[in-house]
Formats: sequence, C-alpha cells, structure tokens
Amino acid sequence: MSKKLWKCQPRTRAKLTIVKEYLNAWFNILAIKKYQHIVYLDAFCGPGQYSDGEDGSPVIAARLANDAAKAYPGFKATLLLIDQDEKALTHLKALPEISSPHPNVEIKVFSGKFSDELEKVLQYLKAHPNSPTFSFIDPFGFGHSPFERIKLLMHNESSELFINFWCGYMNRFKEHQDEDVVEKIRAMAGIEDLTPFINAPDPIDKLCSLFETNLKTLGRHTLKFAMRDEGNIRDNAFFFCGRQARGFEKIKEAMWKIDPINGSEFSAHADKKNDPNQITLFELGPQTAKLSRFLLDKFKGRRNVPVNEIFNWVIEETPNFLGKHARTELELMLGRAEISYIDPQPGSRKRAENQWPPRLLISFL
Repeated sequence: MSKKLWKCQPRTRAKLTIVKEYLNAWFNILAIKKYQHIVYLDAFCGPGQYSDGEDGSPVIAARLANDAAKAYPGFKATLLLIDQDEKALTHLKALPEISSPHPNVEIKVFSGKFSDELEKVLQYLKAHPNSPTFSFIDPFGFGHSPFERIKLLMHNESSELFINFWCGYMNRFKEHQDEDVVEKIRAMAGIEDLTPFINAPDPIDKLCSLFETNLKTLGRHTLKFAMRDEGNIRDNAFFFCGRQARGFEKIKEAMWKIDPINGSEFSAHADKKNDPNQITLFELGPQTAKLSRFLLDKFKGRRNVPVNEIFNWVIEETPNFLGKHARTELELMLGRAEISYIDPQPGSRKRAENQWPPRLLISFL
C-alpha cells in the first residue's frame, strides 16, 4: 500500500458501529420483504481493514450481505466499492469476505476517483432501476463528492444516502483566497451563496442546516449525527437521507447505540478512558423530556387519537426520538394528568405500565 494500515480511531469506530447496526437491519428487512436484488455503494472504501484488526465498511457490508444471502434463498446483493488507491484495493480484494463472497453476492471493485467512477455506478443503477440502494459517501476532507453528483444516487424510492460532511473543515476555509477552494465548499453543500454561512453566529451549524435543507429535496427523512474530535471540536457530521419511514427508524436506532443520551452526537473527547464524566453521562439515560413538549404542541386539545398515529409521528417527524421514548413519555404525561386514554375493547387485557397497545385512544387534556 501507499501507506500502512492505520489504527481505528474512536470516531471511526463510532461511525462503523452506526453503519454495521444499520446495514444489519437493512439487509435483513429487505430480504424478508423478498426484494430480489439490492445495491450497496461504498464510495471511498479503503483497504477494508485497520491495523488493529478491526473491519472496515466494505468488509462489514460484505459479511452482512453474505449472512443475508445464506439465510434467505433467492436474495441477491451487489456491492460497488470505489477507491483511487490501487494498493488499498489490492489489500481489500485479498480479504476472504471480498474474494470469496456467497454466490448470490456480487462484488464490483472500481479503481479511480469517485467523481470519475460515478458514471459507471449510475449506469449500473440505470440497469437495475428497482433495486434498493444504500450509498455510503465517506471521503476524507471535502471537494470529492459534490451535492449535484451524489443526488444522482437517489435513483428510486428505496434509495438512501449516508454522507460524511466535513462541516468543521469547510468552516476553516470558507473565506479562503483560492476561489477553487471556496467553489468546492459551494459544490459540497449545494449552495451558490456562502454569505449566510459566513455571517452566521454559528457557521458550522448554519452550513449543516443549509446542507440538510438540500438533502430534504431528495428525501423527506434526514438526520444529522455530529462528530467531535479529541479536543471536542466539531470537525464533521454524518447525514442520513431517505424516503422510507422504516429506514429512518432504523438509522435512529443505530445512532442511539452510539449516543445513548441524545442519539445525536459522538465526542472522541468524552470517549477517553480516563474521562471522569463518561460514566456519569451514561448513567443519565435517554434524555427524552423534550418529547413531552413536542407531543403536547402537536396534539394539543385532540381527543381519542389512535396510538399508532402518535408513534408514527414520533418516529417520522421528531428529531432522533423513537417509539420506546414515546412509551416512556406517555407514561409520565399520564402521571401528570396531561393525557387520558380509553380502551375501546374493555374486555381486553389490562394495559401494563409503559405499554401502549394500538387499540388505545389517547386524549390530550
């Protein structure tokens, strides 16, 4: 390789955990739904392995695809892997998950820059217009995956993006004298005018907001997961974009695995082994009090709202929150007399604490 395998750093491990958790659900859900073929794209795949033996994203994806193919006869997957480092690809292709996949798992490796190889990928997707596609766009730095190009990967209703957006790095270069550098920032975020970004009180937050607004034109379900480095500085954030509520729920669940407090951020600074605050943070548990306010604002004054309507709204419309958080908050709201409920089937089994079966109707008082 042009450089030795590098160590899997805390932020990388957090990222890979999200990818692994999500892909495990994605492959199996689509296989159960009897999709005949799905596509995984890893646009900056690397050598597939770290110096401490941990697997990289292409190996994780290949192993999960192989497992799904073994478990569900007839299920087929194609993995499209791109990298411009020939030696990295040589290492990758020698790994058993890549060199000897299940017969129903096809692996295509492209050598070259993402921007140059994208046309081949798009041609492949054009030949498979109904295949659900998950595209993992994880460059180092910015300028390699402009918005106008990656949006082409959302080729059907089951397409999804998971993008590493280097917001902190771009913030440092937003007023660079080299126009080519500034143009790369415009292209990455998909915005022509950087003035709102430059003049914002929190430029990083503003840039992420502008980028997420553009992503929403591609898929209504978007989610940001922020990353902080060892100095607790915001360098980058990962963005999910999709059109399916089930996928949105599963990416939320994957993010809560990394951040069990808010489901929205990882800090390598807080992850240090000797950080005295880490245990305290994890003892806090999920911080879901805001969800009660969201529910009261949304359903204020409504009577006999079906439980499923509430849960679907929480999953699809709130930042980060899941059905399990709704169960907790509804129980607390009931204790505060902010809601009441009726059971249209009075002969049914009595409701247990924190259980909200679909037959119940809730009134917001």
